[in-house]
Amino acid sequence: MVEGRGGYQKVGVVFPHDIILMKIEKGKRMSEAETSKEMRTVIQNMLSNYEYPQTIFKYTGVTIETIETMRKKLKPGQSKKDSIFKTVYQNKAMFLMFLQDFIKQDWVKGLTTENLKLHPSLFPEILETDRESDIVYKITKDDNEIFVFIMLENQSTVDYLMPFRLLEYMTRLWRKCIQDKADLSKRKEFLLPAIVPIIFYDGEGEWTAKTNFSEKTDHRNLFQQHTPKFEYMVIDLKKLSFEELEKLQNPQSLALILDKIKTPEEVENINNIKDEYWENVKNIMDKYNLRDLIVQLVYIFLTSKNADKDKIEETMERIKKGEVKKGMFAYSEALDVKKAEEKGRRKGKLEGKLEGKLEGKLEGKLEGKLEGKLEGKLESAINLLESGFSIQQAAKILKLTEEEILKYKKEKEDR
Repeated sequence: MVEGRGGYQKVGVVFPHDIILMKIEKGKRMSEAETSKEMRTVIQNMLSNYEYPQTIFKYTGVTIETIETMRKKLKPGQSKKDSIFKTVYQNKAMFLMFLQDFIKQDWVKGLTTENLKLHPSLFPEILETDRESDIVYKITKDDNEIFVFIMLENQSTVDYLMPFRLLEYMTRLWRKCIQDKADLSKRKEFLLPAIVPIIFYDGEGEWTAKTNFSEKTDHRNLFQQHTPKFEYMVIDLKKLSFEELEKLQNPQSLALILDKIKTPEEVENINNIKDEYWENVKNIMDKYNLRDLIVQLVYIFLTSKNADKDKIEETMERIKKGEVKKGMFAYSEALDVKKAEEKGRRKGKLEGKLEGKLEGKLEGKLEGKLEGKLEGKLESAINLLESGFSIQQAAKILKLTEEEILKYKKEKEDR
């Protein structure tokens, strides 16, 4: 493994930065149609090497949306959530917030981003190349080295062999350290670095696997002096409430809040967040230059929920301008509209009142005749009113007139 301008690279995987710099103009953002064959090859290499979208955009100028499309084609079986969390925690500032928020141990005190060094391609090379969610950092503090790695587990079933897997990972990581130290590792005074393993669990059920390795071995009491002893930490996102995350008041907590919104109904949690939270998130976001990262995360979350395209654009533009609170309210509106339109389509289909074929589109539109489209939007407007929106807000969101909504509302009441 060698170190280059793009970070650590696997030997044999080349990032032709000179080609990149010749192919793009400074500051130009290229769409998929504008991306050359050579550039696409570069991006595919970087994706294969586990570089995250922001790094690729920095060196290529190709838009995040295009990179995400290419990632899906290159790795169709890869979990989107794995990619999201890789993106979040490859950022040093976000990782530092994670340590400060969840790892209440003395060694975390006083850490800054200067203490952290990311190994973006180290872990996949040593371990399982399909586990894109694994993050490894080397922390240097008081002349000591500490390795911290996070494994994201979002499977529906718990891996009960996790204690053994972690021991295996730790052994391989130590082996890599020994190889890097070469002759130094053979000296009597050489000590292996400390390793802190962390499981970040986002599955549906409770994490019930043993967290202490010795508890996974038979006759541990009889042979305890011969049995390895270590314990890994589990951060269970499901057990963290929206209120607990709001108290953290930083961009990392915002990313976790977005992830916890599983259904449009949970969008109300965003609307209930206090102004102080948004102000602190904005200040920290600006301090660590995290706007582009948050924009990227919001884009991924909204597109994964098939939100309205115009609302996605509005949300991203507001955040780019630093209007985090307004951007998040636009985000919540986008999911509220999606919820209302889905409810309207289901109801219209059941009652048989829509003409033409009823089929949801990516932007929340309906196929079929113009009458069917209008009635579907009017039904969505009624759902918004029932959710607490004003008639003015419903009209603006769905691009209807207040008169159309009032007339339809009266017709429904008279039926």
